[in-house]
Amino acid sequence: MEKNERSSGLPLPAGKRRKVRVWLIVPAAVAGVVAITAFLILGMPRDYRKEVMNGTPPDPGLFLSIQQKLADAMLTPDGVAEQAEIALTAEELNACLNAGLKMAQLKPKEGDPSFNGSWRDGLLELRVSQPLGFLAVNAELRATPGVRDGKPELTVHSARAGWLPLPAFALEGAADRVLAELAETEDFKIVLAAVESVSPSPSGGLKLVVNPPQISRAILYFLSRSSKR
Repeated sequence: MEKNERSSGLPLPAGKRRKVRVWLIVPAAVAGVVAITAFLILGMPRDYRKEVMNGTPPDPGLFLSIQQKLADAMLTPDGVAEQAEIALTAEELNACLNAGLKMAQLKPKEGDPSFNGSWRDGLLELRVSQPLGFLAVNAELRATPGVRDGKPELTVHSARAGWLPLPAFALEGAADRVLAELAETEDFKIVLAAVESVSPSPSGGLKLVVNPPQISRAILYFLSRSSKR
């Protein structure tokens, strides 16, 4: 009947015309949302790896300071303590973060994300650029890392992908899943065995409660990994 009406040149009934308009509007609206979201999220790739590799190396004295803090906290007149607590400053945390970021990006593969990070104002700031063809998703995250009851956690304070702000609660759920997977890897197991808890310190750094017998094992493990790269 509808075909006959159209071929005869008769107008469609009002109800049918509304249905046709709705079916035209819905795909157009979806396409518009997708286009706007892509415009807000996508940008040109950023080479954060180059920033990490070419940046000013941290002062070796910062690593000596961390070693001294560990030694002072771990060693007692009666021998090695069962538990030790140290506080790392922002400068010491940035030195460790810089070294870790370099190790993680020594041999990148095509399509791998590049990333950089720093510790500032009591928060961890991470910047990631994930290539997508000739464009990329450039994301930033501000969070507080921690370890509680032997499990890593990440409290997200703010995040965005391109120009688009992202809800912290949604990212924390995703971060929990990623951290749970990482906690099953050998590297994380070694670290979590050595570090019992991590929490913010009043000075804007981090307070660590460590397991001294496991610290030596962790240091030897990562030194061995570093020599094989």
